Amino acid sequence: MTVVTKLRLCIGAALALAGCSEGRLAVPSELHGTTEALPISGMGIGERGSFRFAGGEGRFTRGAERLALFDEALVRHSGGGSFRYVSGGGVLEGACHYAEKSITVGIISATTRPFAYECRLGRNGAQAGELRIEEERGTTGAALGKQARHGYVVLDGVRLDIRSIHRMEGGGLATAAPLGYRFEEGGRAVGAVDLNGTTKTVHAPPTARTREAVFAGSLALSVLWDPATL
Repeated sequence: MTVVTKLRLCIGAALALAGCSEGRLAVPSELHGTTEALPISGMGIGERGSFRFAGGEGRFTRGAERLALFDEALVRHSGGGSFRYVSGGGVLEGACHYAEKSITVGIISATTRPFAYECRLGRNGAQAGELRIEEERGTTGAALGKQARHGYVVLDGVRLDIRSIHRMEGGGLATAAPLGYRFEEGGRAVGAVDLNGTTKTVHAPPTARTREAVFAGSLALSVLWDPATL
């Protein structure tokens, strides 16, 4: 008989979110002096709660599950989260989910469905955009175990590309799992979000429409319990 197990990953995810270091992310040099560092307070650990950010406040949920089949031969990670943020600019909301599948035969393991994370974004009750990131495949970093991600966020017609960051400020070896993400417009970094540790930090640009897109992308990425860290 095949035994199916399903495990709630609350404790592991909480520990992963807390991290082993509260060091600062190696944000792109062009953001130094051109962005404002804004902490997200209250979104460190836990499945749900309240948070404060950039003069506004909100509520969030998150969760993660692991489904193992055939004595761990097939493993599926899935989960998601949501946020509702209220500020002077109105209400910004997101509903997110992710999935990832892998197969193991003997000592060989392969990903059959690469990690992909998607969010629907809304403003004041209306659809306003989306976020999508996915794991890079076929790159040198991927071959060496680096779980690099890329994607985009769109809000109110503003589109920013997203790329994962794997280094801390001051140098050192790159981590396999992302420590944060950079937001790019036309190939140039315009913002970033540091997800390392219990307090997330958004490096927000001054231009209003770009700033809002960075806010939306950063909040969506902050509610993620990343399977790469579990």
